[in-house]
Amino acid sequence: MGQSMNELVSLFDPALKLLEILTIIGGVIMAIIRMGQNSRNVENTLSRQNEILESQSEQIVDLKVETKKIAEVMTLLAVNNSRVDRLEADVRELRHGKGMVLP
Repeated sequence: MGQSMNELVSLFDPALKLLEILTIIGGVIMAIIRMGQNSRNVENTLSRQNEILESQSEQIVDLKVETKKIAEVMTLLAVNNSRVDRLEADVRELRHGKGMVLP
C-alpha cells in the first residue's frame, strides 16, 4: 500500500506542477488583458478631457472678448458721465450769474 501511494503521488506530482504552471500563465494573461483594458479606459478618459478642455478654451476666449467689450462700454460711460458732470457744473454757474451768455 505504501508503494502504490508513492506511485500515485509520483503520477500526480507532474500534473500538479503542470497545473501550477498553467495557473501562473493564466494569471499573467489575465493581468495583460486587464492592463490593456485599463490603458484603453485611460485613453478614452484623456480624449474626453481634451475635448472638454478645448470647449472650455473656446468659452474662455469668448469671455475675454465679451470682457473687452464691457470694458469699452464702461470707458464710454465714464467719459459720458464726466461730460454730463461738466455740463451740470456749467448750468449751475449760469444760474448763479457766472459765465458768459451770448445773445
